[in-house]
Amino acid sequence: MRVIAGIYRSRILKSLKGLALRPTSDRLRETLFNVLGSGIRDSRFLDVFAGTGAVGIEALSRGADYVSFIENHAPSAALIRKNLTALKVHSGATVISADAIRGLETLEAKVKVGDLAYDYIFIDPPYAATADYSRVLQKIGASNLLAQTGIVTVEHRKTFDLPESFDTLKRVRLLRQGDAALAVHRLDQAVRRMAEKLTHDLPVVLVVLDVKNRLLAHWCTPTLAAQLANEAAALPPEGAQFGLAGRGVARRNASSCRPCRRRSA
Repeated sequence: MRVIAGIYRSRILKSLKGLALRPTSDRLRETLFNVLGSGIRDSRFLDVFAGTGAVGIEALSRGADYVSFIENHAPSAALIRKNLTALKVHSGATVISADAIRGLETLEAKVKVGDLAYDYIFIDPPYAATADYSRVLQKIGASNLLAQTGIVTVEHRKTFDLPESFDTLKRVRLLRQGDAALAVHRLDQAVRRMAEKLTHDLPVVLVVLDVKNRLLAHWCTPTLAAQLANEAAALPPEGAQFGLAGRGVARRNASSCRPCRRRSA
């Protein structure tokens, strides 16, 4: 297995013997990065179910500014670190050895405190772990991890019937190659338009509620509210609350937000 293009072109990556790892083939990896194009340069890239790290390392080789790897299998996570060390990658990458959902939650906590959303997210669970596709895509679709113009690409078996939408994510393209397929998802256009309309000059609190009015998330600065608006199904230009597809959004002055009052006390 080798790096296809970029500064680490033709460098060999180590794999694990005797384990049921299924690294993305060189051919499919090349197709993936042809689809993603030159936008990889200076981007933030997330490789979920990273395995050997080949996809995330390919992103680094092609100029990604930062790559996060999530891998639950401890020997595989250690292998990713070894591959990065062999390439003398000492910054611009992090390896999280955790279940995909826990890893995403770890990264989500960091996104909430700064402009750290990901431009590209690649998801490649074991083909047989069909439930992982839905739970991970649903988690990403309901989170702040994806930048407003970001792309989520999913590798799956060609014969697997992956739904076209997950929360705010909508499939925009499907490519088939051999026994595999790549499903390309983006934020729903309506969500992106609403996010762009968020005003940046008001002391806005964005509160996301579920169908039982339980607090899912809240952010207390207009900039973060704008950045993370993909958490909501939609946002009204004015008003107290709006519900769509079982989701609610409330805009309030900071003075009416108890967490903010406690924080400023």
